[in-house]
Amino acid sequence: MLPFIIRRVFISLVLVVLVVTMVFFLIRLIPGDPAQVVVGENASQEQVQLVRQRMGLEDALSDQYIRWISKFARLDLGVSLIDGRPIVNDIAKRLPRTLELAIIAALGALLVGLPAGVYAASHRNRLGDAIASAGALLGLSVPNFVTGTLAILVFGVLWKILPSGGYTDFAQDPGKHIASLVMPASVLIIGLSASIIRMTRASMLDVLGRDFVRTAHAKGLPNRVVLSRHVVRNGLLPVIAAFGIQLGNLIGGTVITEAVFNWPGISSLLIGSIGLRDYTAVQAVIAVIALIFLMVNLVTEILYGYLDPRIRYS
Repeated sequence: MLPFIIRRVFISLVLVVLVVTMVFFLIRLIPGDPAQVVVGENASQEQVQLVRQRMGLEDALSDQYIRWISKFARLDLGVSLIDGRPIVNDIAKRLPRTLELAIIAALGALLVGLPAGVYAASHRNRLGDAIASAGALLGLSVPNFVTGTLAILVFGVLWKILPSGGYTDFAQDPGKHIASLVMPASVLIIGLSASIIRMTRASMLDVLGRDFVRTAHAKGLPNRVVLSRHVVRNGLLPVIAAFGIQLGNLIGGTVITEAVFNWPGISSLLIGSIGLRDYTAVQAVIAVIALIFLMVNLVTEILYGYLDPRIRYS
């Protein structure tokens, strides 16, 4: 197991370097000049040039890259090009909000998706299977911004039982904090649970057709025992791998949901930094999201390798 973990950690570190390198060069292809944003449109060319020198943008691209990657290796995310504030402060303030949203959505999706997927597979071609499959298809077909907008119209505007958006710190008002969390988390749960239902159902149906399951039935074991001991245990392995990828995507994929509900997480920080051409902030935020994504996938792969020894030796 240890060589497998070391190999996966090494691959993840290489991927981190590749990701931050790609981000560094790709962000500079975006049209616009952060120095121009700082001094305004009416500034003279000399003023723009001075600000560019102060920002270090006049240095060779290779020098900028070496400076950035060496700081990143020391976990120094730098300061904003626009106002000079430490970027780590913004990330430390906003990242917990995004993680809170993503973790609650992931747990909710598991609570909904796994039982529904197992039930649909064990009642194939019956009414329960049809309802679960139709619900999953609907959840996957409707984009988050449509679900979010409809939720705001119904629960926030028409019935007025939940806030339409915004964020309240838990320490200030726990009740308002939970109320403001309900709709954005529910929107994410709908999309993610739909995906889990389909993955779980397909995996369970595959296992249900295996010889060892038929043998278990032939031995006279109750259907409940066959499901819990043989089908679910084997059928959940692919679901775990797929869920790890979905969870990683959820960390950086809450952009639309945060925008719809005005949730001040890390995704909204990323969008704002792109608009201002704040290269340092964009690089830092994407690097942090990539690190979290790779860590989640690393844990998933180690867990998968632990549950299925064939993975460790492949």
